[in-house]
Amino acid sequence: MANMDMSVYVIHQYGDTALVAVMGELDAFNYRLLESELESLMLGGTRHILVDAGELLFCDVSGARALERIHEGLRAAGGELFVVPSPTVIRLFNVLWGAQGPEHPGLVDISSLDEFPEASPLPRRHVPVLRRIGGRRRAHRDVAPRTGILASETSSPPERTTSAESTRSTTALPDPRGVPGGTTPPAGREAAHPPAERAAHPVLERAAHLRREAAARLEMLRLQTQTTCATLAEIHDRMAALQAGLETHIAMRAAVRRACDEHFHRADRMRELATSFPAGSG
Repeated sequence: MANMDMSVYVIHQYGDTALVAVMGELDAFNYRLLESELESLMLGGTRHILVDAGELLFCDVSGARALERIHEGLRAAGGELFVVPSPTVIRLFNVLWGAQGPEHPGLVDISSLDEFPEASPLPRRHVPVLRRIGGRRRAHRDVAPRTGILASETSSPPERTTSAESTRSTTALPDPRGVPGGTTPPAGREAAHPPAERAAHPVLERAAHLRREAAARLEMLRLQTQTTCATLAEIHDRMAALQAGLETHIAMRAAVRRACDEHFHRADRMRELATSFPAGSG
């Protein structure tokens, strides 16, 4: 979901967790777009939402208050809202949510997470050329020259070369190793980069984006596990209090039962004693 100034994308949703990316500018004119998207996730059963605001360029107080309202709704349902702020809006979030209490959305600092280990390089292909990068001619294999009639029919006529060109081609270039500083390439080749190197930048950016997303998901799972453990601890405390009260109640009833049993035994003995006296004869 997007408009002219802001875009909202649901990157991942599984069970009661969701990852939402917000890009652009969040202000009083479009915060309802983000709020409605998060409310729809809440109605669908999502209880833990991580908002990736790493590419958010601007956010005002109304946008931050909208995130607070979503967090309050999630807390009422047993969940929580976490925000990964960008460097441009983290100051506003720190001013509004500096206390970092449970009533405010949690701020996740991805820069503090440990770097993921680099993956081992993949085995090299038979032709070590990236496909669709740097043109198609580089990925083609060399074709053996044709011979016979087919070669004479399909071969192009030889190109004409002038005497100046032949002179330049036959003139030997000086060895750059014998000239001071000759290891540098000639002028005009310094700025030339292979097409594969220029096209590798989007791949690196995509890898960095995936790494940030994986770190955000890992932090979301860690915070969710922390919340679950705290909730289980509270439940066990309540169960312990109930069990202690129940044991006290059972002990009191057992004491009362023992006192009643003593009276019952005495009553039985009195009845037996009453029947032991025969009636007098007239």
